[in-house]
Amino acid sequence: MDKNPLLRKCLTVGISFLFVLTCLVPTTAQNIQKSSLPASSGNWLYVGGSGPNNYTTIQDAINNASNGDTVYVYNGVYNDHVDYYGVYIDKSINLVGENKHNTIIDATGNLIGINVFVGGVNVSGFTVKFATGGTGRGIEVDNLGFPFKNVNIYNNIITQNDNGFRNEVCENCMLYNNIITDNNERGIWEYGDMSTTYITNNEITNNPIGIEIGWNEKSTTIENNHFESNDNGILISLDGSCKIINNSFINNRVDSKIFYGPYYLGSFSLPLYKNKWDGNYWDNWEKTTPKPIISVFGLTLLIPFPGAHFIQIPLGVYPYFAFDWHPAQEPYDIPGMN
Repeated sequence: MDKNPLLRKCLTVGISFLFVLTCLVPTTAQNIQKSSLPASSGNWLYVGGSGPNNYTTIQDAINNASNGDTVYVYNGVYNDHVDYYGVYIDKSINLVGENKHNTIIDATGNLIGINVFVGGVNVSGFTVKFATGGTGRGIEVDNLGFPFKNVNIYNNIITQNDNGFRNEVCENCMLYNNIITDNNERGIWEYGDMSTTYITNNEITNNPIGIEIGWNEKSTTIENNHFESNDNGILISLDGSCKIINNSFINNRVDSKIFYGPYYLGSFSLPLYKNKWDGNYWDNWEKTTPKPIISVFGLTLLIPFPGAHFIQIPLGVYPYFAFDWHPAQEPYDIPGMN
């Protein structure tokens, strides 16, 4: 017969408690340790700060960075100049400005403010302006025609350049939460059959052309952007496979225009319209019926001529119609934008 049943029960409970506690403590410590790890495994380099080992130019910091690093730029005005670039990024890094209103890349004297040469790059937190010279570009994604993937351009102000943003070779380029305004020619220029861009949640205002989709045979999505006071909201100059959905078009001289051509009879097939317009808000269309989008294409007859030449005979310009099948009845809000 057990003379001390109560004591034995207490010892049993105490040992069990200690066992559970020894299991929990390492787990808790492990969770704390994991949560304190930085989001990026790369190094951080700083530009423009007053602390030790800060770089004075953005390009110097990029030159000393490695793939996976973050270059953090403090508020200030930066006028880097290398060849005709303000800044060029040839490594898979994060380039982060302290505040998009006060961290300024002044591209005066440069054709391009920021040129991204490789994939795996993120650029955010800057005002990029004054890239001019005929076809100046505030931010460009291009590597002399060699394709790459995965670039994110977000939370920037791109203004007062010849062209705000241009993508020629990048597949899966994300352009979102930017203010793209007051550029001299185009806000956004999508050009090249190797480029695809997802353009969303941007304010695109006061440009001669808000977005131009040029020679582009892949799919570009233009979704939930705010187009206001542009001469042309969207200009699609050649046939593509674009989705233009859930955008707001307000007070543009021409909301959208699609120009095909010239197409050459006997050499190229006539355009097959593959772009999709749906769910956009048009301030000049209060009906619930489909909104027509008038397009035109030029047709030219080619007649072979000795010496591998052709005689071109224009056959005129012809109308071409597209439709937004479900126009919205009120403008959209843009999440995350001030």
